[in-house]
Amino acid sequence: MLNNLFTNEEFNKILISISIFLIIFLLRTIITYGVLKVFNWKKTKKEIKQIALYDSIKKFITLLGLYIAIKNLNVDEKYMTTIKLGFKILTILIFTIGTANSITAETSFLKKIQDRMKGENTDGMLNVIAKGIKFVIYLIGGFLIITELGYNLNGLAAGLGIGTVVVTLAAQDTAKNLFSSLTIAMDKPFVVGDWIKVAGYEGKVEAITFKSTRIRTVENTIANVPNSLISSDTLVNETKRKRRRYSTELVFSFETSLDKLKDVVAKIDFMLKHDDDVIPNSVNVKFVKIDDNGYKVLVYCFTNTAEYLRYLKQAEYINYQIMKIINKEHVELAYPSSTVYLKKEEE
Repeated sequence: MLNNLFTNEEFNKILISISIFLIIFLLRTIITYGVLKVFNWKKTKKEIKQIALYDSIKKFITLLGLYIAIKNLNVDEKYMTTIKLGFKILTILIFTIGTANSITAETSFLKKIQDRMKGENTDGMLNVIAKGIKFVIYLIGGFLIITELGYNLNGLAAGLGIGTVVVTLAAQDTAKNLFSSLTIAMDKPFVVGDWIKVAGYEGKVEAITFKSTRIRTVENTIANVPNSLISSDTLVNETKRKRRRYSTELVFSFETSLDKLKDVVAKIDFMLKHDDDVIPNSVNVKFVKIDDNGYKVLVYCFTNTAEYLRYLKQAEYINYQIMKIINKEHVELAYPSSTVYLKKEEE
């Protein structure tokens, strides 16, 4: 039956092509090992198999075997042109994806960057740099494929009109976020695990990507803030602080005698200076202003913790102690009040 479909010459070519593909397919592991061994002759077989491009080269050799097998069939030129194009595009894809996947935080040159950074919690920063490099690799691969398809990038950009503007703006935003990510990675204004305030958000940093920073907010929601916005906005890293400030203003009514006011101020000052959670030389309790509603006293000090939840407990304790002193001294806090005068109309 096959003799009716193919001539003997065509049948022999098919057999040879199948044999070529099977031989290359079966020997792809040995060929891959031999190619990599030339450039890594000191490495063992196990180490060579762990090289990032090992799988990509194996796939390429399989693709190359298929291409040689098809070419041996003397396919018509118009079909062969399409096959060549497909071979080139698949080759670009294989090595683009393989190269991009080889870039991780464990890559040797990124480890060298980590050593130079000499800081803790740098894994998030390395991931940002790795993702940025991957983005560039994919971008180059995409440009190569477009070129292989016969498009002139300059002509394509000029002919897209409004579409070009959209693409350009998108590319600008991507580029801004990418460079902002690299800036964050190098300057390290914060790392994963830090508590930050930026762009109207406050919370714990959970991840830093090449596009945005993921923040777990105080409401326990997730905010993905663009890195370009972070780099252009004022950022407060609460984790970097060594202590937190406690501050409040007390307004005592005018019925409070000056002697009693002095006594209350002195007792609050004494209480704070003898609190183990307060830094003594930071305590300031002063009668600062005669307000419309009463005598204003500023209470100001630093606690010895930077942890927010612990600070809240300390602030609560201080508030309770202040109120105990006020109640014990039988003085009252003033509240905003106003006097309204009504004019009586003459009859």
